[in-house]
Amino acid sequence: MFEIMPETNERVLAIKNSGLVTSADYEATMPELQQRFEALGGLRAYLDWQDLEGWDPAGESDAFMFRNYARGKFERIAIVGPEKWADEARQMAEHMNAKIRLFRPDQQDEAWAWVNEA
Repeated sequence: MFEIMPETNERVLAIKNSGLVTSADYEATMPELQQRFEALGGLRAYLDWQDLEGWDPAGESDAFMFRNYARGKFERIAIVGPEKWADEARQMAEHMNAKIRLFRPDQQDEAWAWVNEA
């Protein structure tokens, strides 16, 4: 599931991912993401993966397509979640050509500060 968090601002898109991410989650979120990409250059993201279980097969396929679509469109992505997502974060960084850092759940303030740095 995707939930756009109230901390979202003009520059940083804050999203909470929880449970098992599906293709329907991408379909519901893509219009807003596309609008933001068109309106802004150098978008940043704060992703809360603390309650993320993973992606179902169709959701994984959509995640791959989204990474292709978003390649070069993000300046920075801060991911807050457990260490088990380190490989996923590394793969995202390589594929999306963005600065991505994984922060432990107790580092939420540091993650927010890093993604908002000038």
